Amino acid sequence: MKYDEVLSSIAWKAKADNVLLPRKVFVGELERYLASGVFKKTNAFLSEVMCPGGCGELAVVAKRDGGYFATCGHTNGPMVDYEILPDEVELYALDRVQFEELCATGEIDFHYPSTPEERKVDPVKAKEFLQDTARDIAEKKLINRPAQIAEYILSGAGSGDIAFADCKEIRNLKRIHRWRDTSFRTYVRQAFANGSSEKTAKRRSKIESKRKRISKELSKL
Repeated sequence: MKYDEVLSSIAWKAKADNVLLPRKVFVGELERYLASGVFKKTNAFLSEVMCPGGCGELAVVAKRDGGYFATCGHTNGPMVDYEILPDEVELYALDRVQFEELCATGEIDFHYPSTPEERKVDPVKAKEFLQDTARDIAEKKLINRPAQIAEYILSGAGSGDIAFADCKEIRNLKRIHRWRDTSFRTYVRQAFANGSSEKTAKRRSKIESKRKRISKELSKL
């Protein structure tokens, strides 16, 4: 799965109560997260930013006179105020209910990343990790053939490669879950050949479950 900057933040803070991002993040295609209500404006703003004057220190942010100002001492120098744009510091919060609704209907392609401990005991999460890693390798290393990617994971990743740690974990998961070589290669192929059909089936299943739940709730009224 390929995460954009917003989804990466959500994945990284999967267990956090709040996910807060400044308005400046939501540009171009990422504005859809505002339009869909996934992120909503709050009254909060960043308390510190890097000094706009370029000294490398952190500047304290305050709101006054209808705007935002960053105050920096420039390493024990005189205090200087810099006016900064609202988009730089105003924070938007994740609405998890709206986000998960859109994930359930397939409008957002996302699943929370599993932990190494979860992958050891859950073969489904282990398989998802394998397939996400395979797609990531294809993107970063320009290895397009599933067979080559499977071989790379099994034996080709060197200690200096960016994917080495993930490949090492996958080899251990292969042993834990007793995946045969043929099954392993099939899972890698499915990451590319059957990705869209699997997502469609999962999306339809979630939509149907949601419909049944709503119908059941309405029948009680």
